[in-house]
This record gives sequence, structure tokens and C-alpha cells, in this order.
Amino acid sequence: MKAFVLITNNVARIGAVGFVSELLLFILKVFVSVGTTALSYIVMDNVRVNHVAIASQVRSLGPACALIFVLSYCVAQIFVEIFGMIISTMMLCFIFDEANFGSRYADGELKAFVAEHHDEKGEHLLH
Repeated sequence: MKAFVLITNNVARIGAVGFVSELLLFILKVFVSVGTTALSYIVMDNVRVNHVAIASQVRSLGPACALIFVLSYCVAQIFVEIFGMIISTMMLCFIFDEANFGSRYADGELKAFVAEHHDEKGEHLLH
């Protein structure tokens, strides 16, 4: 019950961090997928086996690149999901520490960042 109350008291902060982290992690997944696909296309287009280009052996590199994009997106999803869990866990630990110990265990840089982001009334902008 305490966890539910802690989360409901900080729903805006958790929502803000969740939204920003999901956006950044999605951009990372797309960047990794597009980069992998582009590198694969360059390799397939320029590599020669027995003095014959790989690209000349197939009609189009499109299906191969599409498959590479899908597979690289799936792999990136798996790795990025770990970072998403880390972000959520760190946020919940920070809120718990702040509520119960006055941010005693928080890192100095994290305390400074949160202290810096107050509005004129002294309330947290992320709160």
C-alpha cells in the first residue's frame, strides 16, 4: 500500500520521466536499426566475391535490407528495454529516498539537478 501511495503522490514526475525516456529510447532503437541497415547495404553493395559484386547476384537489396532492419530493431528493442527498466528503477528509488530519507542516498549531481528545477513557489517542476 505504501508503494501505491508513493507512486500516486508522484504520478506527474514518473509520467514525465517515463515519457521522455520512452521517446529517447525509441529514437535510439530507430538510430541503431537504420544505422545497421545502412551499413549492411553499403557492405552488400560493395563487397565482391570472386570479382563479382554481391548486389549483381540478386534483383534487389531491398528485401535483404528490410529483413536486416526488422531483425536489428528486435535486437535493439531487447537491449533498450534493459535501459528502460534501469531508468524506471532509478526514478522509483530516488522518489522513495526523497520521501523517506530526505534524499540522503541520492547522488550529489542528481540532488543538484532536482533542486535546480523548482518554480517560483518552491515546488518541483517535475512534481
